[in-house]
Amino acid sequence: LSLCLSLCLSLSLSLCLFLCVSLCALSLSLSVSVVSLSVCFFFCLSPCVSLPVSFSLSLCVSLSVSPCVCCLSLCVSISVSLSVCF
Repeated sequence: LSLCLSLCLSLSLSLCLFLCVSLCALSLSLSVSVVSLSVCFFFCLSPCVSLPVSFSLSLCVSLSVSPCVCCLSLCVSISVSLSVCF
């Protein structure tokens, strides 16, 4: 998990978006949206933005939003939160 956290902190927004789009394509082809959401969540998770991220994730799940849209919105909210935090 620490590796994922350090990766998240070092990832740029474009790389994060690329990761989320790849996860989206994977989830569409394998029909494992829950798995892709979990991977996206752990890759993008950081102590600084854990609260807004978990809130966004629960909101996405409760509204039955597409995994792709959810991941992309997570990436955007994370980058914004990180910029505010640092």
